[in-house]
Amino acid sequence: MKLMEDKFLHLLGFCQKAGILSSGTGTVRELIKKGKAYLIIGAVDLSDRLWKDVESSCNYKGIPYLRNKTKIQLGDAIGKSPRGLIAIGERNFALQLLKAAGIEIM
Repeated sequence: MKLMEDKFLHLLGFCQKAGILSSGTGTVRELIKKGKAYLIIGAVDLSDRLWKDVESSCNYKGIPYLRNKTKIQLGDAIGKSPRGLIAIGERNFALQLLKAAGIEIM
């Protein structure tokens, strides 16, 4: 399982360097609202209230989402301070991240 975790974090870092990752609650919520994200990642230590709102918005817009890692782990992976929400803006990377998290989508 550690290999999968490392690959997930590595891919997040690559997305950041490629400029296809956005983070932060306000930014991510705006991207969800506009339907401009291919995957939403929430930290496991994000408040349940906020996460339920994000889930509802993602379901409405048809955007896949998952909860994975802590805020500190997500922030470290992208070279920033702790992050609770991350949006991926490119389909193929979103699919690779889901696969690295152990989720297969057809």
